[in-house]
Amino acid sequence: MLKVFEIATGYTSIPAKVGAATEIVVENLAQELVKSSIDVSIIDLHSNNRIKSDYNIHEIKVPEFLRKTTYTLGFMHKLKRIIYSFNLAMFLRSLKVNNGTKYILHFHNQYNYYFFEKLISRKIKRKSKTMYTLHSYIWSQDWDSIKSTVKKKYFLEIFALKHADRIIVLNEKAKQNIEEHIKIDKKKIVFIPNGVNSKKYCTLKNNEVVSKLIATYKPRQEKILFHVGSICPRKNQFNTIKLLAPFLSKHNFKFIYAGGIIDPEYFAEINNYVTEKNLDGKVVYLGEINPGKELNYYYNLADAFIFMSESEAFSLVVLEALSAGLPVFLKDTLFNATLDAQQNGIVLFNEENFQTNFTKTFFHDNTLKGLSNDALNFINKNLTWEKVARQHISLFTKV
Repeated sequence: MLKVFEIATGYTSIPAKVGAATEIVVENLAQELVKSSIDVSIIDLHSNNRIKSDYNIHEIKVPEFLRKTTYTLGFMHKLKRIIYSFNLAMFLRSLKVNNGTKYILHFHNQYNYYFFEKLISRKIKRKSKTMYTLHSYIWSQDWDSIKSTVKKKYFLEIFALKHADRIIVLNEKAKQNIEEHIKIDKKKIVFIPNGVNSKKYCTLKNNEVVSKLIATYKPRQEKILFHVGSICPRKNQFNTIKLLAPFLSKHNFKFIYAGGIIDPEYFAEINNYVTEKNLDGKVVYLGEINPGKELNYYYNLADAFIFMSESEAFSLVVLEALSAGLPVFLKDTLFNATLDAQQNGIVLFNEENFQTNFTKTFFHDNTLKGLSNDALNFINKNLTWEKVARQHISLFTKV
C-alpha cells in the first residue's frame, strides 16, 4: 500500500491566491494522484478561509502575524519558514506508521526538509522514502556564476540533496550542476517536468468576461502581447519593454504584464522608462492576477505571450500560455529539452534575432493561428498534469 504526503512550503496556503508556483505544483500533483486512486494528503500552512477540496489537508499552524504572504524575502519570511518547518517536523514525528504501507514524503523546500531530517524519529525514517523536488531557479545557471551564492544561501538545500532518497529535477542543467559539483549520485536524480492544468488554462469561446476585456484593452483592434511574472530584475520585464519599444511606437499593439511587485525600485525604473519613451497606454501593468480562472481570461485576451527571464527551473506561465493556445516568444537560454518538438507553439529568440523572428510572426494572423494550434496539441500530448503525475507514480512505486 502506498501513502503519499505532498508537503507544501509554508509560503502561502493552497489553493494559492497569488503566483506561488510551488504551491500550484503541489496542488495539481495531489489532485492527479487522487484521480489515480493514490492515497495522498497535503501538509499545508493553516488557513482560515480554505476552499473545500478532494484531497486531505493537514494544517500546520504559525502565529497569525506571520500568515500574510509577502513578496519580499527578508527576516519575517525566514522566520515564517523556520516556524512552519519546525511545526511540520513535529507533525511528521507524530505520524502513526503501519506495517505494510510505503510512506512517500515529497518535499519542495529546503527549510522543510532540513528540520524534518534533524527532528524526525528513526522509526519514521525507516518506514518512509523522501523525495525532494529542486524548484530553485539558481541551479539552472552556469556553475561559475552561482557557486558562491549556493554555498552562502543554499547550504540547507545541499543538505536536502545529499539526504533525500530521490531528487526530482526540472531541467538538465540542474541535474548537471548537482551531479558534478555537489557530487550527488546520478542514480538518485530523476527528471520529471512540471505540468499544466489544461482544464483551467484553455481556450474560451464567446466568453462574456473576455469580451469585456477585449472592449477595454482592444478598442482599436490592437494586438496584445502578454507577460506574467513577479516584478523583479530576474523576470526581466524592463529589458522586455526595451526590446519591444521600437515596435510599440510603430505598430498597433500593446504589451500588458502582470505580477506581484518584489522590487519597487525596479518597477519605478520601468515606469520612468515608459513615460520617457511616450509608451503610456502602450505598456500596461495589470497588477497581481489570481492564478487559475482569472488569469486564464487574460491569456484568452492576448494574441501571444513573451518570456525572457534571466533564469528559471521550469516556468509554469509558459505552459499555461501554451495550454490557453497562445504562441510563446521564449528567450533561447530558457529552452528546456522537454519543450523540444518541431511544432510546439514556441518561437525562440535572442536579442540579436528578435526583430526578425518577432516581425515575421506576431503581425501575421495565419502564422499566429498555426502556432496556437501547435501549442494546444503539444501540451495535450505531453505536459498535462495527468501525464506528468504518471511519472511521479512510477517513481513513488519503484523507489
